[in-house]
Amino acid sequence: MTVKLISVRLLVDNFAESFRFYRTTLGLAVAWGDEEGPYAEFTAADQVTIALFDRNIMKGLLAQEANESDSTDRFSLIFQTENLDNQFKQLSEAGARPLIKPTDREAWGVRTAHFRDPAANLVEINRGLDKP
Repeated sequence: MTVKLISVRLLVDNFAESFRFYRTTLGLAVAWGDEEGPYAEFTAADQVTIALFDRNIMKGLLAQEANESDSTDRFSLIFQTENLDNQFKQLSEAGARPLIKPTDREAWGVRTAHFRDPAANLVEINRGLDKP
């Protein structure tokens, strides 16, 4: 299994306030996005990013695609892999609980799949979409 932790994504209710906290209060460099949201990334040590994402968008995605209308997630762990479909199959066979099978997210620029770990935490594996 070859996955690399690339981000801890905080699923926030007050995006602008959270953005200002990480940018101004903690002084992290903005790698992508702005206060308007719904997504932004900040550079942290060791090439791992701290990302913000509007929690209601993720909750809606899980409700629509994984039939999880009562999701209360506040973060997700984001792993990157070179072969998402094989990784999805391996994780499923190893007992991970799949929520959303591999799906191209054109607006996000990635192909993603989502799981729950044994403690019910949200885990995403992804790879960048191939550019034409």
